[in-house]
Amino acid sequence: MKKRLTIFTVLAGFLLTAPAHAADFTDADRIAHWEAVSVLTDRGILGGRPDGSFDPEGTTRRAEIAKILSLLADPDPENVPSAGFTDTHGTWAERYIDHCYSLGLAAGRGGGTFDPNGAVTGTETAKMLLVLAGYDPAPFSGSGWAEHVNAAAEASGLYEDFTASPDAPLSRDNMALLLYNFLTIQEQTVIDFPGDPTGIAVMPDGSLLVTDTFSRTVFLLRGEELRVYAGAVPAADANGQPVGGYYDASAEDSLFRLPWAAAPFLDGWAVSDAENNAVRLIRDGQVMSVNPGGQQSRIFSYPTGLAAAADGSLYVADTHNGLIRRIRTDGTITTEASGLRDPMGLCWQDGVLYIAETGANRIVQLKNGKISAVAGSGRDGYEDGPAASAQFSGPKAVIADENGQLYVSDTGNGAVRLIADGSVTTVMMRDPANGETLFPVSPVGLALEDGRLYICDTFAKALLILPTDG
Repeated sequence: MKKRLTIFTVLAGFLLTAPAHAADFTDADRIAHWEAVSVLTDRGILGGRPDGSFDPEGTTRRAEIAKILSLLADPDPENVPSAGFTDTHGTWAERYIDHCYSLGLAAGRGGGTFDPNGAVTGTETAKMLLVLAGYDPAPFSGSGWAEHVNAAAEASGLYEDFTASPDAPLSRDNMALLLYNFLTIQEQTVIDFPGDPTGIAVMPDGSLLVTDTFSRTVFLLRGEELRVYAGAVPAADANGQPVGGYYDASAEDSLFRLPWAAAPFLDGWAVSDAENNAVRLIRDGQVMSVNPGGQQSRIFSYPTGLAAAADGSLYVADTHNGLIRRIRTDGTITTEASGLRDPMGLCWQDGVLYIAETGANRIVQLKNGKISAVAGSGRDGYEDGPAASAQFSGPKAVIADENGQLYVSDTGNGAVRLIADGSVTTVMMRDPANGETLFPVSPVGLALEDGRLYICDTFAKALLILPTDG
């Protein structure tokens, strides 16, 4: 297990001139991308001009962006070879330009020159940032390179809120935005997972409980340590695929067939075992069945999403029956909603149960015994905008933050969407142009804790951790 991405540490040495806070600039009222400039100046990545201005409309120079990228890549590089540019030798920018050149982030203008005072475009800057982020540089060279760069920048979120033509000289205001978006992307953490993580829950101590539908086990992730929490290593079929089973026993000896989601219940952890048509309970080192009669009861048909209510009861998405069930602490099971099309992900927040209605490509809520729409037109597709007309493709999980915003794993679109203030926007989306995508391929389970969004990317066999504003 490893983190694929680097979380960059920003140092005071990044400053182009004297440090400043965005509010201190004499032209602060002209800054369009205020949050970006504010964060970057507070971190010491950007400074102002010698006259006390930020100069938001000023043109970003090639030497200027080379210094920033060099320091982002390595604040103190050793043994950097000379690029041999005739117009940078002996200048303040030489070491930064040589460093960028050695990393393949920047190239010359031809004739042995770099053109340090030349303007840099948004597309050129995006190319350098994407390569620094680990993208394969091959598609970004030769004929059509700009088109490939702009497509990747759009898909990755690098161009989010960009207010100019990428082909135009890059203003300092928009340069700040690109750097801000880049750092936001890089501050994601991607952790390789040995199987297919599907459901995720945060334990009281901050550890993560993760269900794995490939290995048919439940894992515990505590810091960098990943270990089996419940489920014995199952037998394999002729193709070497684990087949699982149904066996209530000690946690290490128990068997699951398709553990899908986890949620706190009865001083333990409930796990929906979809292919066994059962809800299992892990408590005090033992695994037992919650539904009366165990597997033979056939109360559930492919249970998936789980959500713990404030009174200690447990909501269950009874997917193939199109129902929402409720298991009370005394073991009583009731039907709370019916007529849904393959409901899966569940989230309980302030008296409302939010439901990812996968088969209907929408998000609904159960409140006071009634189902009502939250977002999604019901059409299978991809479209941001007003909640009622937005389009999803097989959303499989939903979770609410403390502000009432909803995050949705839009599995079919390979995206994580946000429902807030009556609108749907895209937080993350897979990059079809890059095989080594840093973004979700097949997001399923979601969890929120302390300003971090945890995402189970089943197909990519990874856990993604994304800082949020919540």
